[in-house]
Amino acid sequence: MARQEELGAVVLRPDPGERRRVLLPLVCCGLWLLLLEGLLRLLTSPDPRVLHDPLHPYGCFQEERLAQLVAARQDQPGPLDVVLLGDSVLSSVNNPPGERIEDLLPARLQAALGTPVRVWNLGQGGVRAADQLAALRQMEAALGARRQKLFVVLSSNVVFFSRRHRSPPMLYPCLGSYLRGDRELEALLRLPPPAPALERYLAEWLARHLFLFGQRRRLAEALLGGPPREALRERLLQGLAHLGLRPGGDATTDPNLPWTGRGLRAEQFRASYDFIPPESPEAINHLMTRRLARHLAGWGQAALVVLMPQNHGLLGPLADGAAYHATVAAIARTFAEAAVPFRSYDGLVADSLFTDADHLTAQGNQRLAELLAEDLVPRLRALMGEGG
Repeated sequence: MARQEELGAVVLRPDPGERRRVLLPLVCCGLWLLLLEGLLRLLTSPDPRVLHDPLHPYGCFQEERLAQLVAARQDQPGPLDVVLLGDSVLSSVNNPPGERIEDLLPARLQAALGTPVRVWNLGQGGVRAADQLAALRQMEAALGARRQKLFVVLSSNVVFFSRRHRSPPMLYPCLGSYLRGDRELEALLRLPPPAPALERYLAEWLARHLFLFGQRRRLAEALLGGPPREALRERLLQGLAHLGLRPGGDATTDPNLPWTGRGLRAEQFRASYDFIPPESPEAINHLMTRRLARHLAGWGQAALVVLMPQNHGLLGPLADGAAYHATVAAIARTFAEAAVPFRSYDGLVADSLFTDADHLTAQGNQRLAELLAEDLVPRLRALMGEGG
């Protein structure tokens, strides 16, 4: 501001030079964005997924994988399809491709049945019963009548019945539209209201007409070399290890390093094993598990629910107390009362095959695939007989 004195009073007047210094960075930033927008329009084509659904261009909860399943089932009768709808353990999210359950299971099933079997992983890390119920409804809507020779495997994990995982009751609210219309579920899960029409229109307009907005995920993947958060985290860890600020960093990121080599202690997992009594009003995941069991019972589709194993060697009393056993018993009882096939794999996987409290090494996945094959083969044979 320029300072001038008039009749003994100090008057501050705007300084044109200062105004320019403030506006110049904003103008430069706008010009750079316009230049980048123009280059993107010249050098790239829009991602068709953005044009299809601007608000969820990369889908919600394995929508792309579900679309592949629907496309593969256009020709009936086709091969047997097994859908895995589980958490990070059943989805093997910490293991590289080739070592995941979905990669190990088909060969075992095909060898036993003598017929092609496709395994589809539609699961995601952290799924609660509410997410699974919504994902089932999503799959029903997508497949319609094309559900012959289809078998669904769902996982249940005791950690999601703990106080630590009480909130949020639904980890993937983008699936909430499949639960709307049920007042009880909407209130229980505190589903957010649908976006106002104007807000949705503006978001869609921006995604369709501004490449910088619509292609932001695509650009991030190109710059970071993979899903943005995971790639950025991995590069930061690599950089710290290279600088010597993270000793042994490469070892602890090895997906097949057993828990004994990671310096883990049971105390680190105490919060995940502080269970809510099954009949408590706070036990929302128990309530949703009962709703899921009722849905499966009336679904008329072949299904199996499996309880994921826990690392008792690491957890010790945390996975051997009264609250733990009461939670496991309540889960089993819920599906038994609904006459839904249920199998517990707890205690059937050696402690040495875990990387932490419940995730598995490649050998652990092989053991889990073996257990699944033993349970699925007779059920798939029955399904083949029904299909003629």
